[in-house]
Formats: sequence, C-alpha cells, structure tokens
Amino acid sequence: MNYYKIASDLNPHFYNFELSNEQGMSELFDNNIFFKRSFPINQWIKPEMHLFEELEEYLPIENGEVIKPNIWSNIMHVWGSNTFVFSQELTIALLEDLKNCGAFLEANYESQTWFFYYCSTHISGAINFDSSEYDMFDDGTIMTLHKPVLFKSKIEGYDAFRLIEYDSFLFVSEKIKNIIEKYFVGEVFTPISII
Repeated sequence: MNYYKIASDLNPHFYNFELSNEQGMSELFDNNIFFKRSFPINQWIKPEMHLFEELEEYLPIENGEVIKPNIWSNIMHVWGSNTFVFSQELTIALLEDLKNCGAFLEANYESQTWFFYYCSTHISGAINFDSSEYDMFDDGTIMTLHKPVLFKSKIEGYDAFRLIEYDSFLFVSEKIKNIIEKYFVGEVFTPISII
C-alpha cells in the first residue's frame, strides 16, 4: 500500500480558515498542542471559524495578478497550522475508515458544521534516519523533516497517523487519499518512500 503526506502549508488550491479565539481554541494550534498524543480531546469547545482576511498578502503573483484559490466545498486549510477542516459530507465518507485512528471534532463556519480531524495514532520508530532528509536541533530532536522515508513494518495497517519524533505531518494511506479525491481536486498529497 502507498502512503502520502498531506500538504500543510499555504497552497493556492484552498481558502484558509482562521479560528476566533473567544474560546481560547486557537492556542491549541498556535502551540501545536492539537497534534500531540497528550491533546485533551475532552476539552474541545466547538470553535467559530472565519476566512483568513489577509490571505492575498501570501498568495503567489503571476503577470502582476494575485492567483486566488478556488473555494472547495468539502475541505479547507487552517491558516498557520498543519491541519484541515472537512465538510459534513466528506466527514461521513471518511468516518468508517478513520474512526479507529482519531476523532472528528465539530467547528462552526457561517452556521454550518465542519469537522477537524484529530489523529490519535502516533507511531514511534517509523523514520529511517539513514535515508530521510531532515534538520536537527542541538538537543537531537527533529527541526524539519524534508523528505521522510518510513519503515513499512511500522506503519502497515494504519490509515492515518502522525510520527512521535515529528508530529507536524499527517500521513494517510492510499485508501484515504482516494476517498478525499472524490470530493476534492488539488495537488495536496505527496507520496512518501517506504522501505
């Protein structure tokens, strides 16, 4: 089975959401708490979201014109964070395959319910450090994982997971990629090497 990293940076394929911080929820993403194994899922408060107002300042320019993203009805990116928000329709399609790997958490956008996906599956020892490309901090932790190469024996059987050694990326199986691509068209999946 093939595996993919979901793009987590600014991408011209989607609009970006921002979280209103009345409930203090944006701090979960600003401090990367949402991606940790220790994330307190029982403390989730349904947040309000709005479109990122300064988006155009960060978009690419071609021939003097800003290249605006398309508005897709089923998936949105969260500005400044490594996560996505799914529509009810896409959540229903993913629920059966992803319910054992995490939880879908409600959010509100213009009186519509959208869903964050919290991945509770964090795998240790899956990175082949000899073949991967990465930068390290002085304390030995990974600063940036440029090109992950993962051990098949460690990730086989999981449809979604994060890595304990570097939890910024969400990895998904080809099955999940195929489901999402029925509802969304855009280059957001990067294949990763498996050995």
